[in-house]
Amino acid sequence: MDSEEKDFILEKIMIEYGNELVRLAFSYVKDTEIAKDVVQNTFLTSCSEVLRGIDSCTIYYPHLCSSSTLDFVIYSSTTNTQSTGNLSF
Repeated sequence: MDSEEKDFILEKIMIEYGNELVRLAFSYVKDTEIAKDVVQNTFLTSCSEVLRGIDSCTIYYPHLCSSSTLDFVIYSSTTNTQSTGNLSF
């Protein structure tokens, strides 16, 4: 799989699942910008998995997004700080 094909696959997945995942993340954090950050982190985390051939994206992405969102919520509640937009834990 060449670089152009990988880029196409990732773009297609982001278009197909992006809005749904933002809504899912928003249901946890109640902040649109944080939800978008969580989804971006979800896609960055998943890049290696997608390129290795995960076929069941309809199950994989919501699960990964929920996990990332819960990690963020737990991290935020334990540090009692506002998000700076950086989701590096």
